[in-house]
Amino acid sequence: MRQCIDGLQARMFHIVWAVVLTLAFSAPSHAHPPAAEPFVLEVEALIDGREQLIIRGNQLQWHHFDFAAVGRFFGGNAPTLVVMGDDLGQVEWFPTWSEPVPDEIRFEDTSSVLEQLNPPLPMDGRPLRLQKLFGRGDVRIIQQPTEANAYTLIVEFDDNPYPGPRYYGLRLTNAPDRDGDGVADERDHCPNSDLRPGVAIGERVCPSNLPNRVPADGCTFNDRIALCAKRPRNSGEFVMCVDDWGKKWKYASLITSQERSDLNRCAAH
Repeated sequence: MRQCIDGLQARMFHIVWAVVLTLAFSAPSHAHPPAAEPFVLEVEALIDGREQLIIRGNQLQWHHFDFAAVGRFFGGNAPTLVVMGDDLGQVEWFPTWSEPVPDEIRFEDTSSVLEQLNPPLPMDGRPLRLQKLFGRGDVRIIQQPTEANAYTLIVEFDDNPYPGPRYYGLRLTNAPDRDGDGVADERDHCPNSDLRPGVAIGERVCPSNLPNRVPADGCTFNDRIALCAKRPRNSGEFVMCVDDWGKKWKYASLITSQERSDLNRCAAH
């Protein structure tokens, strides 16, 4: 009888212990919640002067300052293209202003509000990074979203130094970026970019102080020039390689005609 009781107790112990282990490994863990999906937003617009794009929650709005308003140059009504997330859901937005088309709105004004941003701008306090995809002037974040400003992001476009309008494109994200070039790791073809501020041929910085910009693929001007230097059999092939990239950057509005000439001159020297 004693042996039967001991055997029953042993079996009960093993059953209870098995149940405990099953619950322990199958229960959801709250110590490491799944990481939130990265926020990704791309915007394309026709810019003539200085503009600010204001983003809060699921809303976007333009604040216009100088020359013709966004999309309104010469009485036109070009849309702002908004691309949301990596699934490329997109919206053609035709902002309305205080005066209808064909008025160019050559005074300070604010546009209508687009309320279709999905997913909305995060409210976790993480800073956003900006990558200019194309456009000739300066584009920069002048306000990061924080609790103090009701999580409002402001991006400024400045085409004032140039005549006429030009299309600009940008990408905003909070996805990981190990080399700090503004391009998320999953899209970065050069994960260890040369981020010196000026274009350089080897250790020699070009005297024109041509900015070392970052195209959409994450390979800076200096990254591409370094690859050109590895391949040629002579200096002529190197110059041709740099000139080919200069053509592509000029076509993408990443450099001006004068900057391309300066780049070729530096490569030839």
